[in-house]
Amino acid sequence: HAAGYAPRPAFLTETRAQLTADGSPMTSSLYRDLNQGHAVEADQIIGDLIARARASATPTPLLEAVGVALKLYENRRAQA
Repeated sequence: HAAGYAPRPAFLTETRAQLTADGSPMTSSLYRDLNQGHAVEADQIIGDLIARARASATPTPLLEAVGVALKLYENRRAQA
C-alpha cells in the first residue's frame, strides 16, 4: 500500500491460503534458490522493496533484517 496500490482483500486472502496450506508447493524463487544453495536475487527483490519503502518514508525493520541476512548468505557463499 505504501507505493499507492493496495491489494484487494480477496487477493490477499486467497494468496495467503495458497501459500500457507499444508503441503503447498508454492514458494518464491528466492526461497528455492536459498534452499538449494544457489545465488539469490537479494538486491533485486528485497533491496527493491526496501528502496520503495524508504522513498515513501515507510519503516521496514523486518525487510532490512532479511536484507542483512541475505547479504551474509551471499558473502558466505562467495567465500566457499
